[in-house]
Amino acid sequence: MSWLDKFKKASTTECFYCYEKVDKKTAFSVKLNTAEGQHIIKACPKCADEVNEVLKAIEEVKNDPTL
Repeated sequence: MSWLDKFKKASTTECFYCYEKVDKKTAFSVKLNTAEGQHIIKACPKCADEVNEVLKAIEEVKNDPTL
């Protein structure tokens, strides 16, 4: 492995959903509190928007007083 390959690998991360290689500077960290503890996942901007919408919907249902 050349030094250039090592540098590229160190500066990129993989999206948890679409597995696209994303620059670490543009990747989003999504922190999820679960029963097993806090999990941190990395997402590309497109997938991060989708995760954000799902989490908003979950919060709305969770905080709905009529349920």
